[in-house]
Amino acid sequence: MSNDRLLYMRQPDYVEDGVPFKNDLFERSLLAEKLTNYIYRLKDGCVIGIDAPWGEGKTYFGRNWASQLTQQGFKTIYLDAFEQDYAEDPFLLISAEILSALADAEQDESWSNFRDACVKVGKALLPATAKITINALGRLILGINDLSEIKEEFGDKLEEKLGDASEKFVRQRLQDYERDRKTAEHFRMALSDFAADQEKPVVFIIDELDRCKPSFAVNVIERIKHFFDTPNIVFVLLLNRTQLENAINGVYGAELDAHAYLGKFIHFFLRLPKRVSLDGQRDFNQAYCDYLSNHYKFQQTDAVRGFSDALAFFATIWGLSFRDLEKAYIHFTMGQPIGASAPIAAYLVALKLSQPELFHELSIGNKDGHSKALQLIGGLISTIKDHWLLPSLQALHHGAINGFDNIKPEVLSHVRYLIQGVGYRPETIMCSIAKKLDISFVD
Repeated sequence: MSNDRLLYMRQPDYVEDGVPFKNDLFERSLLAEKLTNYIYRLKDGCVIGIDAPWGEGKTYFGRNWASQLTQQGFKTIYLDAFEQDYAEDPFLLISAEILSALADAEQDESWSNFRDACVKVGKALLPATAKITINALGRLILGINDLSEIKEEFGDKLEEKLGDASEKFVRQRLQDYERDRKTAEHFRMALSDFAADQEKPVVFIIDELDRCKPSFAVNVIERIKHFFDTPNIVFVLLLNRTQLENAINGVYGAELDAHAYLGKFIHFFLRLPKRVSLDGQRDFNQAYCDYLSNHYKFQQTDAVRGFSDALAFFATIWGLSFRDLEKAYIHFTMGQPIGASAPIAAYLVALKLSQPELFHELSIGNKDGHSKALQLIGGLISTIKDHWLLPSLQALHHGAINGFDNIKPEVLSHVRYLIQGVGYRPETIMCSIAKKLDISFVD
């Protein structure tokens, strides 16, 4: 294997060659087709949440579906919220995206009315001025910097002046509230008229919401509900629901039922599907490992296939994400040459990503670590029958602790195959390979 292989390779464009769902490893186009059929029936508007953990392909799905919808004649907006969470208020951000996406209607009266309504609401939502302190009130009314020094001298007259000013201030705030309420109502009417002019529902996809600052993320879903929940506009939020619920608790406190609160703003959730199986049949983990082997330009040797198969197996068992698999191949590239020991490397990399403390113990040859791993493998053997690699891993852990006496000959023969050509003793093979896979170890 070449030593000049790149350790990290950029992902290709999400929409390859402008063709939505080209090389669709995970059958996302099937989900897109179903959702598109639903969109046609959501004339009353809707907010949909698509839930998946980090690194499971939400952005790939969102980008490709948005491209597909656009090609099918939908007005489609795609927003990476994480790139924009520096904005003071997401209202103007969402409004600007809608106006920009539908700018071809600029001469239309409904477009102009909506734009003007956006300006008025945006102005009303500007951050309020700081609370007026008694000294600030004094400067405004009497031009005096420190009222505390003259309060006794002015006595009741000062209190009367302040009382009048406070009354005027409250009255003004009530008037502002009534004005803002009418402005919001006018905005929703203008948006409804504008959206109704569109032949198909407008689809607004918001990605990376769960990575934003908690206050911004919560503000986005609240602004959608209060201002943009209108017929003929469908919002699709790509998110990790658990993380977004944590953000809600971060804003409103742990005592709030974030699950129920989020349900008030999102009409229904669906999970981004991930098909996995231990036999490798139609298994997304296996498909992605095979893809990554080609992506990193590995020759399809027995060693590389052994790494891919073993990594997919452990990814399914320990719930590794697609992004984890990408990291695994970076470590595999870093550790070359590994040869026939590649399946052992896959096991160790999977441990590094899912159970880093145990990986560290094995990398330093800690016998307690081998004992823990021995229990882990023993549990897998008791539930997963006849997997070719597990007995050999069990033997290697046992041998690192007690030596290789009493190991079944057929298992010992397979262990010898796995360590051939790497120049390490079987008692220390895991420690040696782990160090090659982790750049923090320097010989």
